[in-house]
Amino acid sequence: MESPNRKYLPAVDHLRAFAALLILVYHCCHLFYPRMVLHRAWQPTDWIHTRSFLLASVIEGHTAVSLFLVVSGFILTYGSLGRGIRYRDFFRNRFLRLFPLFFFVLIAGANAFRPQFRLDGFFTSVLQFGYLAGGLSFGPWTGVTWSVSVETQLYLLFPGIRHFLNADRLWPLLRLVALVWLIRVAALALGAEMLDVTYWTVLARVDQFLAGAVLAWLLYRYDITRKLGFFFPLVLLAVCGILYGFHLSGGFQAKQAWRVAWPDMEALFWSAFVGSYLGFARYLPRLVDVALQFLGRISYSMYLVHLIVIWIFADRGWYFEIPSLTVYQNIILTAAVLVLPVVILVSVTTYAAIERPFLGMRRRYNQGPEQPLSP
Repeated sequence: MESPNRKYLPAVDHLRAFAALLILVYHCCHLFYPRMVLHRAWQPTDWIHTRSFLLASVIEGHTAVSLFLVVSGFILTYGSLGRGIRYRDFFRNRFLRLFPLFFFVLIAGANAFRPQFRLDGFFTSVLQFGYLAGGLSFGPWTGVTWSVSVETQLYLLFPGIRHFLNADRLWPLLRLVALVWLIRVAALALGAEMLDVTYWTVLARVDQFLAGAVLAWLLYRYDITRKLGFFFPLVLLAVCGILYGFHLSGGFQAKQAWRVAWPDMEALFWSAFVGSYLGFARYLPRLVDVALQFLGRISYSMYLVHLIVIWIFADRGWYFEIPSLTVYQNIILTAAVLVLPVVILVSVTTYAAIERPFLGMRRRYNQGPEQPLSP
C-alpha cells in the first residue's frame, strides 16, 4: 500500500495478499468440513487432522496472523530508520489506517445483533482490549477483530523498538523477548491455558512484530535483499515442513509446554519468508504482480469481512459437493469460485467507502531523506 512516508514496495502488498488468502482458505476448511462430512454446523471443539504435507499448512492457516504482524513490524521500520520521526503524526496515521473500518464493523454488528450488545463490551473493544474477556462478541461478525486490538497495542512499542534499532542496539530488544518468555513460563507454571497465552494475546505476538522490525534493520544495514531471493523456494518448503510438524504435534489445539516457544518459531520462519520473498518477487509475471498488489491493497477489508461471508455460505449450504472430488477439493473449489469473488466484491466496497477516504488524510511523519532497501 502506498504511503507518504516510504517508498512503495509491491512485494509487501503481495505478502498481505498471501496472508489474506491463506486465512480465507483456512476458515473455509474449518467451516465447510463439518457441513460436508458431519452434516452439522461447526463447533469450537472441531478440528481437522491430516497426513497431507501441503494440506497441513492450510489447516494451520491461522498462522497467517503471525505473517501479518511480521509484515507490520517490517514495513513500519522500513523507511524510518536513520530518519527523524514525528510520533504524533505516526500514531495519527496508525489510527486512520486501522480504526475506521474496525469501528464500522463494531457499529454494524451492534446494529445487526442488538440483543447481544453490551455497553461495557463496546468500550472494552473500542479501547483495544477486545481480545480479552469482556469485548463485544457477535460471532463471525467480530471473529477476527481481536487481532486488530493486539496490533494496535503493539504500535505503542514501536517508538522504543525503533529507537534501539536506530542506535544498532539489539540487547534491549532481546531482553524484552526474554521478559515475555518469563511471563509465558510463569503463566504455564500457574496453570494458564497455553492456547490463550500463545495465540490470542499481546504476549504471543510481541516477538513476531519485533522480528519484522529486526528484519527491516538487517536489510537496512546489509545489501542482501536480492541474494535472499534465491533462497525463497527453500524457505517456502521449510515453512510448509515446520507447519506440518506443528500439525502432527497437535496443531492449533496443542496444549503441551513446548507451545511456549511456538510464537517465536513463527516469528523466525515468517521473517525468513518475508526477507527471501522481497528478493524473489521481481521474478513474478506482470499479471500476477498486479493481481497480488490489488489484493494486498484491500487485504485489511478482506481480513475483516471474509469470515462473515464464509459463515453465510456454510450456513446456507452454498458449496460444491461434486462426487468425483474429495472433500478438500470441493472446499478449495468453493473457496476459489464462490467465496473469494464475493469477499473481493465486499472488500472493494468497504475499501472505497471507508478505508480510502481516511487513508487520504494521512500525513508525512518521517523527516529527512529516505535510504530505501535495495530492490
